[in-house]
Amino acid sequence: MAGGKGEEVKAPESVAGMMQEVAAAIRAGSRDGLKRMLVEVPLPITGGTELDDWPGGIGQKYQTMRAMLGETMRELGFDREEMEAKDF
Repeated sequence: MAGGKGEEVKAPESVAGMMQEVAAAIRAGSRDGLKRMLVEVPLPITGGTELDDWPGGIGQKYQTMRAMLGETMRELGFDREEMEAKDF
């Protein structure tokens, strides 16, 4: 993983690539014994207007993030039922 002093950090080429990197970071943290991790990712603007990037509010943000999390959950080995659960 990049991020050490003097290392170049490259941006992922796609949202799916970014979420795969999230999964790799979670796996690494888990191997290191971490039980809780904070991951921050930028949300791509979907359906934005000139006046409001998120006209659907938090519900629109949730739907965007939920779709993005599918990639991470697949990478971490979640099955379809777990991915469709509404209690994560």
